[in-house]
Amino acid sequence: MFSTSTWVLVAWAVAILVLWGFVSKRMGLGKSRAYGNKLAAHLGWEKNFFHSVLDNGVNGPSLMVLDSIEKMGVTPHQAAVMLAPSLAHGLNKLASRVGPQAMIEKAEPTVKSLLEEWEAQSG
Repeated sequence: MFSTSTWVLVAWAVAILVLWGFVSKRMGLGKSRAYGNKLAAHLGWEKNFFHSVLDNGVNGPSLMVLDSIEKMGVTPHQAAVMLAPSLAHGLNKLASRVGPQAMIEKAEPTVKSLLEEWEAQSG
């Protein structure tokens, strides 16, 4: 019915999915995505848009950044302020890649305000 190579391919796919599930659960990355979704709601942004902006704005895995901030136990607003430089960088990078977009333009004043707050706190 199916060739041996098909079964091998299916076995590899299942193994990769199981490994990914184990690693993400072990590292808490699924929980970090949910925390990012909470921050997106706080900012009034779409979840995927928030994660795209953050992915484009941080150095390294954004879910690990979210995980470390979540472990600090700060409020969603404090977390957003902490992420302000990364969000600003991510917005600029995204805007240069895709051009003017309504979501980006709508998010710019929010990020600007967060960045000003971050700069005031940073001295």
